[in-house]
Amino acid sequence: MIGRPAPKWAEWTYKNEHLPATFHKMKGKGSIIQLLSWLKGQPLTPIHGQPASYGQVEKALLTVSLALCNMHIVTFMDPDNSGHLPIHIQASPFEIKDYEALGMECKMLLTYVPYVIH
Repeated sequence: MIGRPAPKWAEWTYKNEHLPATFHKMKGKGSIIQLLSWLKGQPLTPIHGQPASYGQVEKALLTVSLALCNMHIVTFMDPDNSGHLPIHIQASPFEIKDYEALGMECKMLLTYVPYVIH
């Protein structure tokens, strides 16, 4: 592996409906900060003239999709109708600005996709 590691939950084998409580923290392994750090490391950057593999692209898209889905739930949930959600989702500190910031990181990530798809 080259670069920073992706969060451990960023796998097709992740079986829970929502990301773990660690994602909803502002620091530590599995947190949004680890995800943003991984994205800032540009995991799809061509290396030695070779584009990222399809596996790398798949992992990157899975990772940001899971994160965006969870952040969407948090930022757009109705507090009066959130009793069915896990406590860590209900108490998540994320705001719309965090959702938008992740969206901007995704935009930067996708600037490398044309190098992969021929």
